[in-house]
This record gives sequence, C-alpha cells and structure tokens, in this order.
Amino acid sequence: MRLLPAKLLQLVFGSDEPDCGVTQEDSRNRRRNPHTLTGYKGLWRDKKTGKHWVKIHFEGRRIHLGPFATAIEAAPAYDRKAKELFGPFARLNLPEEHPEHNGTA
Repeated sequence: MRLLPAKLLQLVFGSDEPDCGVTQEDSRNRRRNPHTLTGYKGLWRDKKTGKHWVKIHFEGRRIHLGPFATAIEAAPAYDRKAKELFGPFARLNLPEEHPEHNGTA
C-alpha cells in the first residue's frame, strides 16, 4: 500500500507540516554522478546536434527542460527546477550561486 506524503508525515513525525524534513525526499534527489561527461547533474550532450539537454526526475516522471547551447547555460536551468520541485532538499549543480540554499551538489 502506498501512503500519501501527508499521511506518511503524520505517521513518522506526528505532523503533516511539509517542512519537517523527510529523508525520502532527500533520497529521491540523488547526488550527481562523478563520471558524467558534462560534469553536471541532469545534463547530457546530444552527439548529433552538440546541444546540451536538461532533464530532471520527479515523482516517477521525467521532466525535460529543453536544449541549451552549452553546459554552463543548462546547469542553472536544472538548479531552478530542482529548487522548485525539491525545495530545501534540492542538490544543485552550482550551489555557490545560491548561498541561501543549504543543499550541496
């Protein structure tokens, strides 16, 4: 049986407050692979076109954020979407550009 997030929070923490911290959310947002060619999480390079594509996984879905000319342009797009979807649990490609954010890449 799959529990709804609010139910899970109530069972684990006795509260349905979304900001009380859930390790499940943190584990969904894994660290980037150190062996990637682009060096950034959620990016890959299309060999045919040479463009860098951005994709993020959330709740079993892949969300494509589109193509970018360079990995440097694509990394902030991933960071913005990760902050929107994962909030304080987001692991960013460029954490130094978001000093108010506590997550690490």
